[in-house]
Amino acid sequence: MLTISTRQHDELRNTENFFDVRRDIEAAVYTARALGYQTLVLWGQSLGTLHVQYYAANTWDPDIKAVVLTATMANLPWRTRHMLIQDEDAFSRLSEAAIKSLRDGTERNLLPLRMRRTLGVDEPVTGAHFLTNRSEASSVADGTYWIKRIPRPILLVRDAGDAIIAPFEPYALLSAATSPGSLVPTIEYVLIPNAKDPNPAPFSR
Repeated sequence: MLTISTRQHDELRNTENFFDVRRDIEAAVYTARALGYQTLVLWGQSLGTLHVQYYAANTWDPDIKAVVLTATMANLPWRTRHMLIQDEDAFSRLSEAAIKSLRDGTERNLLPLRMRRTLGVDEPVTGAHFLTNRSEASSVADGTYWIKRIPRPILLVRDAGDAIIAPFEPYALLSAATSPGSLVPTIEYVLIPNAKDPNPAPFSR
């Protein structure tokens, strides 16, 4: 297993352009090949599931045999607007600020406004991140769009104690992957039982 940190990890979260993360995954794929591996499985966790779906849908290399998605959100722009921010005025102000930063050429800089994110925490965000990840008008971080364009078997996993990913989100992805015209040959959804109460970080226990 080759584990990587993409450009939006840790203190850099909410700063990246969604499209650029594809290069990080591609670098990992080429590294695995250089190490001699001829069969590759892409595994994404949480936000990384959207990046892996985007990569797998746009890269049909024959040595990529399958995709694994754990703690995967369905549609990040919708989730951001309706589940995280939950404030239309705040969302509009962020959208306007992000578009202004793009027009001013400062989209890589932090916006003067903060974004309400997971667990109700307000965090800094760049215009580039908001426009390519969070804005329903311009973001492509929608798993329900990309998953059905992946021509490989998919394993979809959710911890029943996950308090971050809503129970309906895997089913939205499962529905998209099995819709008419989907390229996904097979998909399996596995819900891992968890006797403990929902926890914000079930995979850390």
